[in-house]
This record gives sequence, structure tokens and C-alpha cells, in this order.
Amino acid sequence: MASNPTSRDYTKASVLDVVLSRAPVTRTEVIELTGLSKATVSRAVEELRADGFVADGGVDAVAGRGRRSTYLDVPATAGHVAGVSFGVLTTGVLVADLRGREVGHVVVPTVNHDEAGDAAKWLAGLVEETAGAGRGPLRQLVVAVPGRVRDGAEIFGPARAAKIFTGSGLRRALVDLVDAPVFLDSDANASLLGILAEDASVGNAALFNVSSVLNFAGCAGHELVRGRTPAFGGSVSSVPESATKPSTGC
Repeated sequence: MASNPTSRDYTKASVLDVVLSRAPVTRTEVIELTGLSKATVSRAVEELRADGFVADGGVDAVAGRGRRSTYLDVPATAGHVAGVSFGVLTTGVLVADLRGREVGHVVVPTVNHDEAGDAAKWLAGLVEETAGAGRGPLRQLVVAVPGRVRDGAEIFGPARAAKIFTGSGLRRALVDLVDAPVFLDSDANASLLGILAEDASVGNAALFNVSSVLNFAGCAGHELVRGRTPAFGGSVSSVPESATKPSTGC
């Protein structure tokens, strides 16, 4: 889509959202769920088909008069997305297709690197290996890190062992290597998003992630809360060494 989305772009996004979440789904169901006209949905479907995001997935087998609806589905060649938990001790990678079905996952010890570029190469290789036989391009890569993140790109105040990743060097290197949009976020935000995805009953909550750093995330109305600065919604502060040692008191 264009950098300045048009109403047509929003229409395509609405149709694609229904297909991704409900596929296989009929055009009639898309019309009902989006509230768009038949002609508008048909045009959006054809454009999404040309973009490679939508394909025919069979015919509605319901008996009755009239023309039966063709199911819309997401082809395997539409691509995949990847999420990375880039921790100080371990790193996890989860790759899923655009319908959210798992393609592969792995958890490995984090390899120490002296430069952000080398770490990016290692992460990119890990994502590619985990994707395995996943067809189509990588559409987006999200990397959770132990530190504050500004605008999804710049890391600051990271864990002591991850000081070399301060700045936007890691993201820039990853973008060059994977040829896909790369978004960075704090590990606390990523953890809370996982909880929200699994439990629809969570409305307002706060999550504190304590490791080599103290990281905070919050949600309101089942939506992640992000402030005007990374101090809220991606807050992290250094934890004194004594605070990471076992405590005998309450």
C-alpha cells in the first residue's frame, strides 16, 4: 500500500483482514462481515488476488438454488511472518504463515557477538532456518529485546550484556538482510501481547518483567498501551546487581 493510504487501501485491508482471520471464507461472508457492497468486495478481492494474498479455495457445497459461492483462502505462496525473542541467554524464533499457522519454531542459546551486524546475520540465518519449507517471502519480522525501544527501531537502555545493540544498527542490518519490514519492541510488550492473544478476558493489566533489567508493559481495554515516549508502554530501567540475587525475605 502507499505511504499515504487511500480509502481503497483501507477497503482492501478490511477484506484481507477477514480472509486472514476466517479463511476459507465465502465472498458472501466477507460482505456480511465488512459491511461493504458486493461490487466493492469483488474489486478488492481481485486486487488482492493480483497481489498474491488471496486465492480460490473451493466451492460452497451447500445445496440450494442459485450460484454457489467460491471460498477465498490465503495461498501458501503469500508468505510468512516471524517473531524473535532475542534474550541475553536464549533466543526463540516462531515462524507462521499469514493465517497464523505455525511453520516452525526453535529455542537456542544466544550466541555472543561483538557487533550488531554479526548478531543480525545470526538472527537472519536463524529465521531462515526455522522457516524451512515455508514458501513465499518473509512479510515482516518482529524482534523483542530486553530494553527500551523507540519507534520500533532504536534500542536504548538495554540489558548490560546487550549494550552493543544500543541505537538503530541492529534493525538497519536486519532490514538489509531479510528484505522485509523489521519492527523492534521491548520483551515486556511482546510478553503482554502474547497473553492478550491467548486470553480475551484480560482487559486492564500491568506486566513487570524482571531479569537483568526491569521492563514494564500495560494494557487498557485489551489493547497494549503505548505512551508518547518509550518511558511508558516500553519502560525499562537498570536493575542493581543485588536485585538479581536470590532473596531470603518476602
